[in-house]
Amino acid sequence: VSKISKLFSAVPDILDAGSWDKRQDALMFLSTLGIPQDKLGQCIARHPRLLDMSVETMSLVVEFLVAVARIPRSKVSKIVEAMPSLLSHSVHLNLRPKLLFLVEDVGISPERLAPLLLKFPQVLGLSVEGNLRPTVRYLTDELGVAHDNLARILSNVPQLLGLSVDGNLKVKVNYLVSELGIPHERLADILNKSPALFSLSVEKNLQPKVQFLVEEAGYSVEEIIKTPNVLAYSIDRIRMRHKFLSEKGLKLGLSSMVSYSTAEFQKRFDHDGDLL
Repeated sequence: VSKISKLFSAVPDILDAGSWDKRQDALMFLSTLGIPQDKLGQCIARHPRLLDMSVETMSLVVEFLVAVARIPRSKVSKIVEAMPSLLSHSVHLNLRPKLLFLVEDVGISPERLAPLLLKFPQVLGLSVEGNLRPTVRYLTDELGVAHDNLARILSNVPQLLGLSVDGNLKVKVNYLVSELGIPHERLADILNKSPALFSLSVEKNLQPKVQFLVEEAGYSVEEIIKTPNVLAYSIDRIRMRHKFLSEKGLKLGLSSMVSYSTAEFQKRFDHDGDLL
């Protein structure tokens, strides 16, 4: 009901016969992008104004994504599904400045733009001055990430660009430094090796892992501080491997317990196939 209410609120004349031809053109255009029928309804529900967008305006965005951002035409639909409002953005006032920032300020090479955008299309909805630049400046100026490493880190985990400095990144840094005890000067190295760690929630992810490792698995906080990258692994992986090793009467170093690939872990320790 809420989606229907939102739709009628955004497009009050949706049932007006006089406007229906234009809306059919918009729907046909979205379908030709390769958006499945079920996803098409979700896109309209999330951004009803798509129905009033001209095909010409939406085409400009699509052609920009293909020609400048180098998104394969067959994958444009994935970006639109993730962020349907993108089709209403101005290429020159909105989208182009963001790509320029990523290339010129962050150092993302043009050929790496497409993989980054496919991982995190929402970056195109962020403000350069309000979101992107403050986050990048915090990573480099406050956490000490070298500019040479910045592009690689953000290409691997572009979701970091969507994290606010005050409401998110500083909270994680405070937890890692003040509560866990990791020296502040090590944060840049941790970001280089495990950037995904900084995309995780303190309350829902990092704290439960530390609690399990210390209280149930018997590792010390000092061991976690030595290899904090282990916190980037899933809690299910950590629990499963600890349980398996405990039942075998084995205990590994913290890093070894989680860092082996599944195949390598099974080859080394699971000779009876118990982990499968």
